[in-house]
Amino acid sequence: MPRSDSKCCLPPFVITSFRLFHRAGNMPVQWAIDHEKRLVRATVRGALTMADMRAYIREVMAAGGTSYAKLFDASQATTFLATEDLETAGKLIRDLAATNPGPIGPVAVVVGAAELHVQAEFFEDIACVDRPLRIFRDTASAQEWLEERRYH
Repeated sequence: MPRSDSKCCLPPFVITSFRLFHRAGNMPVQWAIDHEKRLVRATVRGALTMADMRAYIREVMAAGGTSYAKLFDASQATTFLATEDLETAGKLIRDLAATNPGPIGPVAVVVGAAELHVQAEFFEDIACVDRPLRIFRDTASAQEWLEERRYH
């Protein structure tokens, strides 16, 4: 269940507009939803699993962030999903698009390692839905691209 947490390292003026979601244990995905800016920011540290991805998708949907712009920063990930998990994640996104009454927001994926870039491209091909998705090597470019698309 989502909970608000003010013990975050974000400046206090940001905390009031963010709703933070954390899972118990050492989950490598942490995310925040800014309803005012209609933005979901997720950061992956360590190894990402399919369970992590499912939890992220489920919580973003439950919080009403499906149509929001999403910045998925995997630049600190040590491993991404296996091919079969990427296919499963792609199917989850396609199913969401088919059953969601509204649009799905643009997604900017930030990766560091070349291997993760290849996996992100594979995911982009697998999760082919009607929403912009682009892969970046740095967060600043990803944020700029999302800003240009957020309200379209």
